[in-house]
Amino acid sequence: MLRSAANAGTIERLRMNADDLLTRAHAIELDTETIRRHGIETRARTHILLMRMLTLAAVHDPRSLTQAGPDGQIGRIIDACDRTGEDGDAERLLRRHGPARGAAGKGEEHAWPSA
Repeated sequence: MLRSAANAGTIERLRMNADDLLTRAHAIELDTETIRRHGIETRARTHILLMRMLTLAAVHDPRSLTQAGPDGQIGRIIDACDRTGEDGDAERLLRRHGPARGAAGKGEEHAWPSA
């Protein structure tokens, strides 16, 4: 009789531990999903900010784009844009907002830095 009572107590403690572990696992699962979503949102916001930086450079200092080297500040921003978004995003943005836009019809070509 004493032994079965001890076994019942052990079984109950094991059941409580299992319930506690399941609760913790569920909380970790929710935290992981929240962190994943936050990472995706942060990456998208970073991409938008980088694209805005390139747009500002194109509008306010077009020479900085035409003279940009791959290791310079603009080159690094272009690389970061392509890493945080889709390949070619920076090049498409620069074609749309770059100095070539103001020179349309004048036969001027501008070589954009490759990403």
